[in-house]
Amino acid sequence: MESVRRMQFHEFHEVLGGDEEYLFVSSVGIETGEPFRFYTSDSQAALSSCNKVSDNLRHL
Repeated sequence: MESVRRMQFHEFHEVLGGDEEYLFVSSVGIETGEPFRFYTSDSQAALSSCNKVSDNLRHL
């Protein structure tokens, strides 16, 4: 029997602008009504997260 596994992909697209109704992104293949999440880079949060993970791994 073939095993079934869930796959999830993340694609990042630059937001170029928007108006009251739409966002304009640098990409092709995105359809109106598709779900999305915003990502904003925050180097301080990333560094803090990396440090926490490193500390937790040291205690294993």
